[in-house]
Order: sequence, then structure tokens, then C-alpha cells
Amino acid sequence: FGAFDDPAWLEGVDDLVLFYLDFLDTLGLRQVHLLGTSLGGWIAAEFAVSHQHRLRSLILVDAAGIHVPGAEMADLFMMDPTTRAKTLYHNPKVLEEVLAVQPTAEMLQAELRHRVTVAKLAWDPYFHNPKLPRRLGRIRVPTLILWGRHDRLIPSAVGQAYDQAIPGSRLAFIEEAGHVPLREAPEATARAITEFLASQAVARPQRAARR
Repeated sequence: FGAFDDPAWLEGVDDLVLFYLDFLDTLGLRQVHLLGTSLGGWIAAEFAVSHQHRLRSLILVDAAGIHVPGAEMADLFMMDPTTRAKTLYHNPKVLEEVLAVQPTAEMLQAELRHRVTVAKLAWDPYFHNPKLPRRLGRIRVPTLILWGRHDRLIPSAVGQAYDQAIPGSRLAFIEEAGHVPLREAPEATARAITEFLASQAVARPQRAARR
């Protein structure tokens, strides 16, 4: 969110769900494969609950959005940059690259705007919607849940809770990755995603044939 100021209409995750629904309409996309990671995973889950007719499949990667007692998400807003980086990343090489970056004034300003927007969307309640867990059973599209094996920001118990709540979903772990497997283990993450999508491409004609 750091590149621009927030639009006046942006007050919560539900506003982003409707924004992306309008986005699909504008592009003329009737059904899509939807992937969301972290806060984006929360948005994707909320989208699937209310607009799953627009989806072919759903992929959640280390998604926020639900609270599991005893498996609380770490407090991002209380961390200094070094602690935040060590919480987000497990891969030593990626962590070293992140810590080596010397932020410019422009980068710091963008980060401030980003944190203000995230606080607006996810501060209270903290990174979850209390109503979402009981709504996840409405999701009937094929769903893959990916989790970094060493996620120190959002515990894997949250991924397990998503898996238990979404009918027919599948939970898979990305080894040697923390909260950001798309960056820390890109090949393994891409392989898990493409194999899942390929399996849906095969299953879809079979379901159509049975009908």
C-alpha cells in the first residue's frame, strides 16, 4: 500500500473484497484461480466465502484472517525492522539480503504509509475476522493451503484451522521457508502451485463429463 495514499473508501477488508470483484468485472473475467498470501490470503478467503461463483480454485499462502487460541500471531507493530525481518524470513540468504538493504527516505515514507493502512485494516481485531471461521464451510471450490514450515509470524495452527474449516481443502508445507515462501523457496512454492492447478485442469473435464 505504500506507493499511494489510501482512497477514501478503504476502511476494511470487506472494501477490498468488493474492489477486487469490481476489478474482475472490469476485466471481463468470469472465473479465476485466486491466490492470496498473508493479508492477501485473508482477503482471498473472504472473497471465496461470498463470491465463490467467480472462482475456479483458491490458494491461501500463510494467510491471516482467523484466530486460533494459543497460536497468536506475532505483533508486527511492536517490532523494530531487524526483529520484523527475523520474524518474517527463515531462509538465511534471504534474511541477509533483507537486512543488508539501506532504506532511502522514499522507502521509509512508503513503509510508513503501508503500516498505517495495515493498521487501519487489521489492528482491531488483530489480523482476523471473528465471523470468518464459521463462514469458511461455505467455500466449495478446490482449495490449496500452503504454509512455510517455519512461519514465526502466523503459526501453522492457523493453516490447520483453515484446512479443517474448508471442505475438501489440502494443506501442504513448504520446507526451509518462513512467512514468505514465495520469496524464500520460490521453486518449491511454484511447483506446489502449478501441480495443484494442473490437477484442477484434469479434474474439471472429468466432472463435466459426469454431468
